[in-house]
Amino acid sequence: MSARNMILMALVLVLGLGRASAQALNTGALQKSVQEGIKKAYPASVKIMGFDTVRKMQNSAQFSGAVVSAGGHILTAAHAIQPNRTYKVLFPDGKTCIAVGLGRIDLAATPTQPDVAMMKIITPGKWPYAEMGWSSALKKDEPCISIAYPETLGQPLPTVRFGYIADTLNKWGFIQSTCVMEPGDSGGALYDYMGRLIGLHSRCDLSEDINYEIPVDYYRKYWTALNQPKTYTVLPEVVDDVKKDPKASQIGVYADLEHLGKTLDAVAAPFRSGMVVITSKVKGVDQKINGTIIEPVGLGAKKYQGQHFIISKSSYVGDMPMVATAKGAAVKAKIIARDAANDLVIFGLDSKLEGGIKIDINNADSLQLTQLGNILLLPRVDSLPKVSVLSSVGFAIPLKYSPGFFGASSVFQDNKIVLSRIQRGSPAMDSLKTGDVIQSVNGEELKLPPDYQRVLEKYLPGDVISVGIIRDGQSMVRKVTLKARPMADPGHVAGRPIGGTSIRKDGFPKVFATDARLHPEECGGPVFDTKGVFYGIGEARFSRTTALVVPVQQLRVFLKNSLTDQN
Repeated sequence: MSARNMILMALVLVLGLGRASAQALNTGALQKSVQEGIKKAYPASVKIMGFDTVRKMQNSAQFSGAVVSAGGHILTAAHAIQPNRTYKVLFPDGKTCIAVGLGRIDLAATPTQPDVAMMKIITPGKWPYAEMGWSSALKKDEPCISIAYPETLGQPLPTVRFGYIADTLNKWGFIQSTCVMEPGDSGGALYDYMGRLIGLHSRCDLSEDINYEIPVDYYRKYWTALNQPKTYTVLPEVVDDVKKDPKASQIGVYADLEHLGKTLDAVAAPFRSGMVVITSKVKGVDQKINGTIIEPVGLGAKKYQGQHFIISKSSYVGDMPMVATAKGAAVKAKIIARDAANDLVIFGLDSKLEGGIKIDINNADSLQLTQLGNILLLPRVDSLPKVSVLSSVGFAIPLKYSPGFFGASSVFQDNKIVLSRIQRGSPAMDSLKTGDVIQSVNGEELKLPPDYQRVLEKYLPGDVISVGIIRDGQSMVRKVTLKARPMADPGHVAGRPIGGTSIRKDGFPKVFATDARLHPEECGGPVFDTKGVFYGIGEARFSRTTALVVPVQQLRVFLKNSLTDQN
């Protein structure tokens, strides 16, 4: 039986169960409903930040919210705003406006609860807004969608996350969902699969399945009171009629959402033949990472035509890798090329493997907003697949968290950049001394303090940089090999995702986001949708909410540069 027929048979078994109910999960119908909900809700999901309208500058950390009325009312979290303060609001379509903080409820007896707050846009204009649902009608195992702006990702567009309602109202008065959140998402929207606002992000626990949402019925009940710009330390006396959800009987419950990996294992099974596990030593340490078998089409180099290659994450692969196939066979591999920008490595094999994913290097494609919410599968060789959704379209992410570690501080003294402290055990300690005057890095002149950090942050762990210095009146150049940055305590529980984050997790020219809960060693493998369409390769676990994927279009460029007659 062909791989395509196996996929189709598996989809019939999974998707042919009939209409969604508490007993049956129709994945295709669910995905369609979720995407229709995203289409409705996405335009009204906004990024917000404190903003000084006189100085025209940001004056607070960013957070999220949802516009819910034609008059510009925005619902968000109380811990993010203050009454009468001004805020800049950014919409996904690029429009911006100014809003003012209105009422917030922060009870003196239970601080941070119920965390309810409202804002209102004061800039004239017509703004998209979301439909409000009813949290009182929520059901356990009901699908839900998060659309918010994680701060560490630093993107102008929100990311989409998918989950289900784990608890309709916990002991603290919050909804509990499995839609992962992190700082920057505070006040962000939680929608039902019909695209109706049912809650606002408040906080999260260490477990990625525990995320606390403010019930939207609080905003319905205290709508009149929240329109007054004040902080309520006791519940407002003025209350409004919450009413009941007219669509309550239509809400679907999908018990299988808690075990999507098991449910979709049969769909993912044919894809395992296209992946391998790579073992090698990286700087003397045993390292394991997934890899993807690729069969390029359209190569100009005859010596590579018809061959299979493996692509994986370069920073997790040493110089003498061994490859284990899904069937357990061990094969030696030879590295052909590395791509530092995309953190990719490609290597050839002594023997041909089965299951290669065909990529025509001359084709072009790109992701569209209409695809957000597509269910994606990340197969694993010896366990259930990781299931996620397409969270974003493609974007570039600058090198911010993964640059090489230098380990020396400086001061600006007599118009010179002078080393003032060198960290024990750091790369700088072997070649530099306190009092050295830094003039250049790799020939790039440093004149002002901002230049020092800006230039050093361009380089990756393992890079050898030439540092031009003056020591005791003598000019000289010292070589420094940068290392990976020491792991710092993230503080917030959201900074400690299960399994950790990838050592190299940013500085990529084009990636897209998913909400997959990948461990770093599970990167490097293929990413498919439920129809067998190949989307790319798992690149990095970036944060609690985000796993990054290198899209197929970037793989095409890498293959073309590495394997054609142009090189």
